Amino acid sequence: MQNHIIMKKLAIIFFLIIYLISFQCYLGASANGYYSKQIFKREDSTTLEKVDLFKDILDRTHGYPTECGGMLVFTTTSCGEKTANKIFMKLNEYYKLNKNVCENDQMYSLDFNNDYVEGYIQSVKYEDYNIVTVNIIQKSNLYELKNIKSNLDKCIPKEVKKYRYFQYVKAKVENGKVETLNNQIKEILKYRHACNIKTVTLQEGYTNTAYTHRYESIQSNGDLIDFNYAVMKYDMDIYIIMGTPQIMAAY
Repeated sequence: MQNHIIMKKLAIIFFLIIYLISFQCYLGASANGYYSKQIFKREDSTTLEKVDLFKDILDRTHGYPTECGGMLVFTTTSCGEKTANKIFMKLNEYYKLNKNVCENDQMYSLDFNNDYVEGYIQSVKYEDYNIVTVNIIQKSNLYELKNIKSNLDKCIPKEVKKYRYFQYVKAKVENGKVETLNNQIKEILKYRHACNIKTVTLQEGYTNTAYTHRYESIQSNGDLIDFNYAVMKYDMDIYIIMGTPQIMAAY
């Protein structure tokens, strides 16, 4: 269990690195104005957001969730430890959690769990700020993304005006072949006007990136991407794993 948690934390280091670089650019550390304009800019996608892409893919592929997750990242000048504990108290109202604390001079980390939820709240010192990450994964065969986002939104301190939010779903598909399912999702993305779709073949399946114009985007090899999905076969079971802008869990 401990190794499993460590692997999930390693998987999201990528997001923290991106956040650090973006935040530095936002403060004007870079001469290139692109990032400073884009860091917290959301696409004007009111029409696009009427369709829940995660739910649409699950419905069309007849997949059912096994895990749903959300990750919130923001900066604050407030005490990292106090901020983390206030967030935990709020989450504890919804989930009734156990907790375990680990800290040093640069970081305060609070792991939490119960029978169906696991995650952590982490505050890392960076220059004059604390970068706070709240990561939660809920094991359920129900589609819980909206509920998780609602609960995380309530944890954002009032003084925080800018933040990043990432989503994650792992779902099981009872029937079908990995290649066929991967192509089916690709066609769904094209139908929903996604572009920059790229596929990488893995030992147990495929991983794909795309730009759907719906979520916070990052650059990858010169292209904008905001959506990542994988189709994987483990033993006899086939899974769809989706995340924005990239999958935030090990797979």
